[in-house]
Amino acid sequence: MRNGEFILNGVHSSEFGAVIQSRPKINVPNRRRIRFSIPGSDGEYVIDDEAYDNSEMELNIAIKGPDYDTAKKYKDILSGILSSVGYVSFTPYFDPDVEYYVFLGSELEYSQNGYYDDLYVIRAVFSVRPYKHLIAHTPYKASKDVMVNNPFEYSSNPKINIKGSGNGILNVNGIEYIFKNVDDSIVVDSETKNAYKESGSSILNRNDRMYTIDFPTLKPGMNTISISGGFTSFTVEPRWRNLI
Repeated sequence: MRNGEFILNGVHSSEFGAVIQSRPKINVPNRRRIRFSIPGSDGEYVIDDEAYDNSEMELNIAIKGPDYDTAKKYKDILSGILSSVGYVSFTPYFDPDVEYYVFLGSELEYSQNGYYDDLYVIRAVFSVRPYKHLIAHTPYKASKDVMVNNPFEYSSNPKINIKGSGNGILNVNGIEYIFKNVDDSIVVDSETKNAYKESGSSILNRNDRMYTIDFPTLKPGMNTISISGGFTSFTVEPRWRNLI
């Protein structure tokens, strides 16, 4: 990826004539803590929520077309992508191996020099999720058990696709996750905190087949994953991540 280029929601910036004008400043996410004091006690006490707030990223983007109409069309493409409901993926030239997840945190501002009517300068302020995710990772497949190594300092929320029927147990680092009445397969998605079945293009809710409240995470370093009971095989999408 060349300087200034980026990929937004799967669309390369070259497809709409856009470049980032300068590398943005990115603040480390704020760890979410509750501070409180007790009358008669010195100092403050802290309750750690074990989570992080979003950060902001301000981008100045130049969009240039061969003529006025094309430049306006390019600007509208960018506006359309950023008008999406929820987060979109963002991979910038200065961090090409990861995906950030962003949404437009304020109004999109654009200006146009009257002399260069084929050029727009756009100011976009993104609200950025605390973690960036590694793009290239190899899924782990096993029929019984597997060990996977998390190369980062932060736990990840994997997606685990399990094949099998009836009652089964998924064991991650010694913690058992219990399932009942599984019909052929079940997906455990720790990012969205959901269990479901993928049937063609349909997603079927299977939260009622999972009898454990918590969802598995993959800690830094080595992790052991295994299945038993009616389960026959599984695939782990690790979703390695790092703090932005």
